[in-house]
Amino acid sequence: MKYAIMVLALVGVLARPTAAIAAGVTGNKMLELCTRTGDVGVALCAGYAWGWRIGHTIAILATGKHWIKTKDPHAIMRAAPTNICIPKEVENPQLAEVLVKYLQDHREKRHQGVDGLTLPAFRKAFPCYRPRL
Repeated sequence: MKYAIMVLALVGVLARPTAAIAAGVTGNKMLELCTRTGDVGVALCAGYAWGWRIGHTIAILATGKHWIKTKDPHAIMRAAPTNICIPKEVENPQLAEVLVKYLQDHREKRHQGVDGLTLPAFRKAFPCYRPRL
């Protein structure tokens, strides 16, 4: 029970800043921010990617106990219902680069909110491969 309360508290704390950053930000605006010269754009995008990654991992862990029977984090991620399996070696600036590349390649979608564009960007770059039975 303590574990569940701690997870819910953590989700509440982490979800608010990420939602505040992404709320109302379109793909056009995020691309503009991410491609600014200097460290500010890179830091902002890496921070957004970090927040998204943390939220995604917590959501996977919180959605079903049967997914956390193993201590292997890759086994947990293979069960991701989003079909996104980000290797642990991938750093947050690389995730930001993946998002920027997706936004550059999909001009027709950039008017949409970045929160809805992040999922397909990461799914395309880091799909889970499940063995066929």
